[in-house]
Amino acid sequence: MRAVLLSVIALVTLATPAVADVFTVRGVEVDETAGSAALARQQAITVGQQRAAQRLIERLTLEEDRAFAPPIDPARVAPLVSGYQVEEEALAGPRYIGRLTVSFDPDAVRDLLDDVGLPYVVSSARPALLVPLWREGTETRLWGSNNPWLEAWSIAGTADELVPVLAPSGDLADIAVIDAARAITLDRGALQALAANYGSAHVLVALASPTGTEGQVSARMVGIDFAHGGQQVDHGSLGVGEPVALARAAAARLQDTWKQTMTVREPGITTASVSVLFDSVDDWMELQSVIATEPLVELARLDALTSDGAMMTIEHRGRQDQLALVLREHGAELGQTQDGFVIMPVADAAGFQRGP
Repeated sequence: MRAVLLSVIALVTLATPAVADVFTVRGVEVDETAGSAALARQQAITVGQQRAAQRLIERLTLEEDRAFAPPIDPARVAPLVSGYQVEEEALAGPRYIGRLTVSFDPDAVRDLLDDVGLPYVVSSARPALLVPLWREGTETRLWGSNNPWLEAWSIAGTADELVPVLAPSGDLADIAVIDAARAITLDRGALQALAANYGSAHVLVALASPTGTEGQVSARMVGIDFAHGGQQVDHGSLGVGEPVALARAAAARLQDTWKQTMTVREPGITTASVSVLFDSVDDWMELQSVIATEPLVELARLDALTSDGAMMTIEHRGRQDQLALVLREHGAELGQTQDGFVIMPVADAAGFQRGP
């Protein structure tokens, strides 16, 4: 269980950074028949929770690791569930058809994965904003109902993944910020402004076109990471397929890359003393919130506090580079000097010289 000891400054409540709802699984389809409608519904809920648990485990782990793990006993699933909602349901005699949203207790899930020896990811990335361009003939479109690529990403359901991918709404605020011409030329000012509307510093510009085969499109994608100095990554071709399936496959590729980087394989907890540097109370509150709510951090204890800095003791899972990466995702830079570890806002770290 996480132990987080927070300082109190004028009894201000910390704001939790926006993160994906990783431990909630939506859109779980069920179709069960039993001796009565009531029994069918009960059976469907049980089956749905088991399917949701399997999807969650797949979300948190790598396929190559799951191949060596023992199967999860269905009897162990029920204690993991913190709640469920019925999205849709229909009864036809003794048959129950529905779609569920199932929420799981994070600590219980992690304990189970620890018990079976299955390495997993505990931290999510900040949301990435998808900018879906549709090219047909000589015309490239972004907004409006005549963009099937935008519609596909809206349907794909990628907002609760470890790397959440958000599809823009295309409302008047979005239209005012960017159009297809600026997106296709990777206008960084416009793309960054659009991403800011969604609380993101990551943009994925994906261009899709019909292939000539009915229902099939081809696509390629470029990412720009404004949290890391506007670094650009060419994700290349996304392949050919039906639009929603292609969108989900593209999102899955991002998840796999994140899991390869962030899966915790080293047992045990690392203890570190860190200096936290800030220019204002707002900066301190934001840094403290990022540190205390990061799932890799098992304990964050305040040892001393001044007007421009603090000393903290942190206990964390995983490697130092994993902790540094996920803290930077949420606006905090972890560095090391000859005097020890330092955490500061990313914006203040441009001139920061790391020690050896």
